[in-house]
Parts: sequence; structure tokens; C-alpha cells
Amino acid sequence: MKSKTKTEIALSQIKQIFKDDYSLFERLEKNVFCGCCSGDHITIIVDYRAYILNNLDLLLQGKCKKCGHDVGRVLETGEVEKYRVGIQSILSE
Repeated sequence: MKSKTKTEIALSQIKQIFKDDYSLFERLEKNVFCGCCSGDHITIIVDYRAYILNNLDLLLQGKCKKCGHDVGRVLETGEVEKYRVGIQSILSE
């Protein structure tokens, strides 16, 4: 049987992962690359869904606030012990 490659999580669970660093998460969702936008290509991700990947990184998939095209962002949370512990706790629920 093949294991899931990603597990969807809620915003409340993201807050649980980042805890006191939640302002960092808020900055990251405002710093997403959009290849369709002109200029600096940096945008805000909106209407997104969040997932935990097998390597314990977080994936945000949503829309560009400027043009509405699909965008995504990977947060390398699996490499940071305090985030990894929070993620493992969520996965064990």
C-alpha cells in the first residue's frame, strides 16, 4: 500500500506548529513567487490549502493575490527541530 504524499492541515494546526514564530509564517505567505506577474514576481498567496509533506515540510497551494494564477510555496519546516516536533504531534493525532 502506498503512503500518502501529503496531509492537509488547518490554519489552527499551522498556528500550533509555529507557536511564538507565527509572525514568521505570516511573512512567508506574503513572499511567494508568481511566474505570471510582471515586475518582481513576488506576491501574497490567498485562498490556499496547507499540507504536510512526507519530509515534514509544509506546502501551501493557492492563488496569487495580484493575478489569480495558481502559486505554491514550500516551507522547509522538516529541517527545524521545534517545527518538526509540532508536525509530528499533529500527524500522530
